[in-house]
Amino acid sequence: MTTPDSKIVAVRVQDIARGLWFNYDNGVWDKAPEVKVGANLYIASYAKNEGGTGLMQLLIRDDAETILGFKQQTVTAGSHIGVETGTKNMPNRSYNIKITSEPSDIVTFSIKPVSNGEPPPNGNGEPPTPSACFIATACYGSPTHPKVNELRKTKNRLVAQSKIATYLYKLYYVFSPAVAQKIRNMPRIKAIVRKTIDLLT
Repeated sequence: MTTPDSKIVAVRVQDIARGLWFNYDNGVWDKAPEVKVGANLYIASYAKNEGGTGLMQLLIRDDAETILGFKQQTVTAGSHIGVETGTKNMPNRSYNIKITSEPSDIVTFSIKPVSNGEPPPNGNGEPPTPSACFIATACYGSPTHPKVNELRKTKNRLVAQSKIATYLYKLYYVFSPAVAQKIRNMPRIKAIVRKTIDLLT
């Protein structure tokens, strides 16, 4: 009898106040997470089952062992699960996070506090790329789904060509985490969004 073999494939950290994303994909951060102090922190994580069918858990904890997010479900081979924290308070200190995907994987990292007036890590206020496509991920079930990757490439191309697209992109990422969380268990809405994404890509 086979059992799940989970791997954490993606982590997303958002500095809500500055509109910045920090992305961890398959073991690598694009930039070290830095978040403005206050109610400005959002974290999401995704794990893939590389084993057989069974129960898998995904858990986000802080350095006080407070549970920030939890998801448990039965998974089949190759499927993904995701968990989100919602908006949290970023303390005025280094904030250590531990993400556990049972039965197999752990990711730990530290988030640096940012005070008022400090510039964003890329110096110009632009969100880092590759970015988190939370609504598409909620609809397709995986941040690495081919359609999610195609949509991300389309977005990057439009942002590079248009200031209006850049503005809309920033605005979208303020609201998209909450929208993704609401539609995650709404199959009819997800089907409509998937059809729309199919037309765009």
